[in-house]
Amino acid sequence: MTSPGEETSAARPALVTAGGLLVAVALLQIGQQVIGVFDPRPAIQAALIVAVGLAALAAERRSAGRAWRGDRIALAAGLGCAAALATAGVVWATAGFSTPSTPTVAEQVDAIRAGLRRDGARVTYRRLRLHQGPPSHVFVAAAPSRSAELRIYDDVRGSLERRLAFRPDVHVPPAGRAVAAAFRVESVRDLDGDGQREILGVYETNPAGAEYQRVPVLISRSSGTARYAIAPLLPVAALGRAAAGLPALRFGSADVVWVADLALDPGRRFVPGQATLATRVVLPRGDPHGLAVTVRGRVPRHVRFWALEGTPTRCVRGGPRTLELASDDVLGEPLADAMAAAGLAVGDYVDGRCLEPAS
Repeated sequence: MTSPGEETSAARPALVTAGGLLVAVALLQIGQQVIGVFDPRPAIQAALIVAVGLAALAAERRSAGRAWRGDRIALAAGLGCAAALATAGVVWATAGFSTPSTPTVAEQVDAIRAGLRRDGARVTYRRLRLHQGPPSHVFVAAAPSRSAELRIYDDVRGSLERRLAFRPDVHVPPAGRAVAAAFRVESVRDLDGDGQREILGVYETNPAGAEYQRVPVLISRSSGTARYAIAPLLPVAALGRAAAGLPALRFGSADVVWVADLALDPGRRFVPGQATLATRVVLPRGDPHGLAVTVRGRVPRHVRFWALEGTPTRCVRGGPRTLELASDDVLGEPLADAMAAAGLAVGDYVDGRCLEPAS
């Protein structure tokens, strides 16, 4: 049988442990309140929580009557607490105490625009809804000495993250002289039916001062990576034999067909294989001066020929108005050869009449 004194001695360590746990919980609650009010940096928050926990452990070990020298756990907890507090102090001194507040989207837009303007560029900005969620932010930085840079940022929980940054290298064959190309948006629409809107844009040069040379491009977003890709719509390699005889530019690492202004048709599905190319534009059926091209028995596609900017509209003279071809080669030299074989020629459309081309 134990005496009352022995029972009290046996219960004392349990009471001390309970008291130490209460102190630890109270210190942690105080630490959480401090963090909630002052919003310190994450590194400081972690250091303070570790320091409070170690301090509570050391206090519990000391309250049990153990000496520092003989209690390695208490000694390690005390040293760890001091190290955590020192770490918090170093972070405070070097980076500041409080976590900087996240700038608003408007402030981030202003900062991006200011950064692009540092090199003397003229910046245009648009908010476009390209996918579900917040709108995307599109910047175009144009400078006289270089091609325009296109940037697209997406809003990710209030922070603008860059998803595309692109500036092409454009060269004019055959000498390969580099020129600066401007950029503009032609249309924004869902071209491929994936629920996201694509940007049909165009990079254009004007080296002669009279006629623009334009490279249509498609900017699309991958739902998997949430990033954007830009690709020319009319690469010479993809067009194959149909590109023979058509004007081209070197755009980045690929030769691409360029288009005249009247050949851009943003209201249609302007994607590879369904494109309106240089010196022609698709028109509604029934145009008396157009040419109906039938390819492999499909519904005739009506085309109309245009001159370059500043010259009269072109039309089709002589021969039948329907031209049947055995392949998709309905551009460039293949089309010209088929027209010549059918007795067709391209004339100037003036005052409702299709005349021979002016000399």
